[in-house]
Amino acid sequence: MPSRYKGLEGANPPAPEFARPSKDSPNKAIAFDYELQGTNQYAGVGVQVHGQPEKEGKSVADDVSRFKYLTLQLYATGVTSMTVEFISRGQGVDTNGPPRLAFKLTPGFNTYRVQLNSIKQPSWADPKIDHKNVLKKLTSINIVATCDQCVPVRGTIVIDNLIFQN
Repeated sequence: MPSRYKGLEGANPPAPEFARPSKDSPNKAIAFDYELQGTNQYAGVGVQVHGQPEKEGKSVADDVSRFKYLTLQLYATGVTSMTVEFISRGQGVDTNGPPRLAFKLTPGFNTYRVQLNSIKQPSWADPKIDHKNVLKKLTSINIVATCDQCVPVRGTIVIDNLIFQN
């Protein structure tokens, strides 16, 4: 059963829409609704954030290896945890299981801090790569809601202020 994603109307490929985190906030966050159909332990839905636009059809890398953390503001309903994946595409460090970190959510719109020296590839990933090489040639970050005990679930995700920090 495929996951469903609803964001910006008419976008192809699907894309999140812009939303304000609160009615008084001048910030514009990204938001989307989703539905995980369940019975599929690999089901997930998320958003891929690129640091830079592509050049001549190729991903452009950023070196974020000098930073200790990625912070992001996040609001999510329907799931109890999220996963952040760190992607280096077309930079010589490709793998079928990128370094990632899952974290528990708390109710409301909160700031989460991902410690970069804690990101790891899943055990099944091949080939194994050093996460530091990915951070030196980072092309995108995936923020993903995955099947929670594989039961059908619906929800909303709002993401704002992705910042690499020390």
